Amino acid sequence: MKLQNTFDIAIVGGGIIGLSTAWRLSQRGFLVAVVDSGPMAGEASMAAAGMLAPGGEAHGDVPWARHTVEARRMYPDFVAELKGASGLEIDFRECGALDVASNDAVWADLESRRAAQEPLGIQAREIGEAEGRELAPLLRPGSFRALFYSDDAIVDPCQVNAALENVLRQAGAALVTRERVTAIAVDGDGYTLRTGGAAGDNILLRAGTVVLAAGAWSSQIALPERTASLGPAPRRALPVRGHLVECRRTPGMLRPIVRENHLYVFQRGGGETLTGSNEERVGFDRNPSPAAVEEILDRTDRLLPGLFAPREANSAWVGFRPGIEGEGPELRRLPEERIWLAYGHYRNGILLAPHTAAYLAGEIAG
Repeated sequence: MKLQNTFDIAIVGGGIIGLSTAWRLSQRGFLVAVVDSGPMAGEASMAAAGMLAPGGEAHGDVPWARHTVEARRMYPDFVAELKGASGLEIDFRECGALDVASNDAVWADLESRRAAQEPLGIQAREIGEAEGRELAPLLRPGSFRALFYSDDAIVDPCQVNAALENVLRQAGAALVTRERVTAIAVDGDGYTLRTGGAAGDNILLRAGTVVLAAGAWSSQIALPERTASLGPAPRRALPVRGHLVECRRTPGMLRPIVRENHLYVFQRGGGETLTGSNEERVGFDRNPSPAAVEEILDRTDRLLPGLFAPREANSAWVGFRPGIEGEGPELRRLPEERIWLAYGHYRNGILLAPHTAAYLAGEIAG
């Protein structure tokens, strides 16, 4: 494609955070370019499970946890608006989540988490075995205690990303793929995005404002040298690898999300059934670990016997969650610059996308 040279706003990173932010900015009349080193939404946003589950993530009354609750409330309208604008279907289900405890120690952890979540307004109630098995008939035999989070939900992130691409193209935004930005450089009263090695020798485009939303790769992109003396340094982004395993089963076999001690299992509307759990800090190693996959399947089989049998029929992949040093994402403007940081959403990028996009669009426009 022939690329226009100058844009109002350039977004580095075409995952769900970058795409949803671009959509909201386009709606405000800005000419936007989104640049990604691969295809749009080709990394964490494509590999993500798509749980919208503050009940499984928030562990205390801190700002980022409150944002997950606010984002969850935004999701029905976000999906409805995006479906209407794009003309595409999005699998979004308010299915709730069942947190199972098979021993007293796990139950004590669940109770502690529920107490910490009460100031956030997250609703959870204890249910008995009879109700638990009615919600999830495939649960293993034997006694257990459980909490039910009625507000937790799921969405298909690939469908969300496809819809976002559609509406951005309709709006005339530039979606630039397979261009690895290595530096954001000052250029008069704006910035240039540069490619071509660590020095960033090649100018890709110019913009008056830049949003850095490159997920786990964000810290690999050089910022203007002058920013180092103007406030706290941007926190370092890092990849946290996670495995997902999928099989296809009859739709409706598993209604709520089922969780146990960091393992999660759920089913999408089309029958795609997913399980996952682990977190590894091994850099950008894309090769699934057979041992990690077997551990996930062993734990899943103990929780929901036979659901993922036979194992050889399952597919597995890895994704790189955008981890970060410290609590919560890096979501702020660099002092005295028109550069915004929007990365480090860790396991909550899909959930937080509507909230992050609305916040950034409002701040940049304002």
